[in-house]
Amino acid sequence: MDFIALSAAAAIAQRRVFAPRGGQALESTNELLDLIALGISTHVRVYASGARRGERRPISAAELQRGVFRGGGTRFVIEDEGLVVDDLVVSREEFERALDQLAMPPYVVGLRKAS
Repeated sequence: MDFIALSAAAAIAQRRVFAPRGGQALESTNELLDLIALGISTHVRVYASGARRGERRPISAAELQRGVFRGGGTRFVIEDEGLVVDDLVVSREEFERALDQLAMPPYVVGLRKAS
């Protein structure tokens, strides 16, 4: 499985979903990318990469509810537990599939065949 950094996925999603309309692009900020990372995490499983190459642990739904993304989606933090997770990644294939659906106008999404 091919993976992409969550922060890179958030930046790609910002460009594709929030494409300039009427010539005005949204300014990219860490806070905006954190929110986009949160949105991505509702559609695609986020993994914490381990120190050893190829080692990945999924961030659980319970952890996602207790924590926040920081640094433009580069870190996941559960402050009251002192947990800080770096090296966040998502499956490139799952991300692209979700992004294709998110980038479509709402009236088209309802017309798509189930996969």
